[in-house]
Amino acid sequence: MAATAERFVIDGSENYAVNVCGSTFTANAAGAGALGGAIFRTPDGAMQTTTIDRTAFIGNTAPKGGALYFHNSTLVIKASTLSGNNCRQRWRAVRRRHHSQF
Repeated sequence: MAATAERFVIDGSENYAVNVCGSTFTANAAGAGALGGAIFRTPDGAMQTTTIDRTAFIGNTAPKGGALYFHNSTLVIKASTLSGNNCRQRWRAVRRRHHSQF
């Protein structure tokens, strides 16, 4: 059975890789001016890797990056579903900024 997670933020000087596996993010909503409806990650120092594996992002919303927002990150997505995510601007499912790799 997949775990269900609430929206989460990884912001600042963390110096480690993050793995998200076997989770479901459904109907999370970022407030006005927020980024990433389900996950927001912006390391301050060196570029960090986030791996998303066998995870579903369904019906999440945010002003930018309906499901995911990454800055200064390497994002790896494997065998995952992104469906029905919305935002007010472009990048309905994933928004990546400056120095990010996908």
